[in-house]
Amino acid sequence: MIWKRVKNFLTIPPDIREEFYSSCLRKNKTSFVIVGMIIYLTEIFNVVRVIFMSKSGLTSHNNRVYFGMYCVLLAVATIYLYLQHLFRSRSMLFQKRMQYMGIVFLMLWHICLNTYDLISNPDAEVYVFTTFFFGLSILVHLSNYFSIPCLGLGYLLFMLLNHDTISQGTSINLTITVLVSMGICLAQFHHNVVEISQKKEINKMNQQLEALLEQDQMLSILNKSAFEYRLKNALGLVDATNTISVLMLDLDNFKNINDRYGHPCGDYVLVQLAGILKKIFCEEDQLIGRLGGDEFAVLQLHTISEKQLEILIKQFLAAISEIEWNGIKLPVGCSIGIVQVKRHNLTYQELYKEVDELLYSVKRDQKGSYKFKVLM
Repeated sequence: MIWKRVKNFLTIPPDIREEFYSSCLRKNKTSFVIVGMIIYLTEIFNVVRVIFMSKSGLTSHNNRVYFGMYCVLLAVATIYLYLQHLFRSRSMLFQKRMQYMGIVFLMLWHICLNTYDLISNPDAEVYVFTTFFFGLSILVHLSNYFSIPCLGLGYLLFMLLNHDTISQGTSINLTITVLVSMGICLAQFHHNVVEISQKKEINKMNQQLEALLEQDQMLSILNKSAFEYRLKNALGLVDATNTISVLMLDLDNFKNINDRYGHPCGDYVLVQLAGILKKIFCEEDQLIGRLGGDEFAVLQLHTISEKQLEILIKQFLAAISEIEWNGIKLPVGCSIGIVQVKRHNLTYQELYKEVDELLYSVKRDQKGSYKFKVLM
């Protein structure tokens, strides 16, 4: 149980892995810009200090070494920031590897500088190394798979190079510093994972709530406002290569069913009709909505032939004619108006008027049937 908790704490859940790395990359880009500005300020000052504020200037070997290291860091920082901007549109894997390479370089540079400090002066402190470790753990967002091995290997390398120089007390303090830095990295990693997981869950809940708000609660299809919104957007899909089709359906003599068999039977008929619509018009580019009462609509988002639509409509009319209530076949019929839109500048109001008039011409002339109309 404990091992499972530890594993969960150290692992990025698969469903948020991409979001985690994307978030880290985005945050690290800002961090690297900040680090770059710090490098410019400190290293330019150090260069000026070595050349103009030191008595020996560049005549001493010691100063030349420091001057060279400062210049190398300035040059690499400039190149890195330029490459970060140049490759900002490259793949996430490429950018992640580039950031890891930048971190490894910074760590090795600080190890080399602090090691040279200790070689030049055995009484020197290890502030350069510890500052880098704290800065890395606080400013840079990393996965445990990189941060812990990176910090651990950096610590071991520094101790290997300087074990004869630093005192036992300094070694203990340095070890504590590294462990604290690892702890900060772990805490930051876990915080990022929890934050992204919570955001993902909240987004999922919001999507579910939006779906519920768009649904007719009894029939589990789009309500009137949601269907109208989809239809208005669908009109923008109409062009020379694509047409949309709108079917408006109205039950025939539905009031008689309610009066004779009761409203529970009427609700049952509506539920059965919605289920049949969902079964027949089940493709991804077909949307079903309830416009109110016993009036329904179907939106076909992409081009479909009149013959294909006719086949679906006949299947639908045949299926609803078989609806039964307590073993009694009900007189369920439906009139349908179908408008195919090929006119790209048609407004929603114009389309609704056309299909509504077509539907009621069917109800007036021959209930239980359908009519087609093409708007060019």
